[in-house]
Amino acid sequence: LCLIADKGIPSLVATKGSFPQKTVLRYLLTSSLLYHLYNEVSYSALANVSPVTFSVGNTIKRVIIILTSIIVFRTKILPLNAVGSITAILGTFLYSSAKAKAAEKKE
Repeated sequence: LCLIADKGIPSLVATKGSFPQKTVLRYLLTSSLLYHLYNEVSYSALANVSPVTFSVGNTIKRVIIILTSIIVFRTKILPLNAVGSITAILGTFLYSSAKAKAAEKKE
């Protein structure tokens, strides 16, 4: 949010490492607030779903964050990173499929 308000990453890179104290404080406070809200939502979600389902959702969230950061920061993908991401996505898909089949058999 702060990066959007401050005209994005190019504006941040243009400072070449010298950040005004107000900017650092604003980034720190915004980051702290967003992390607190993330924790509140996580505990609320955990109260409503099973721990395994929550873990699967968390895995998907991490993959999305990794892919977004690769796109935004133009990070090169190493083969090991690609294998890890594919493993996480495939594992999540297989778990969801197995859980759906188990639910069908119970009915």
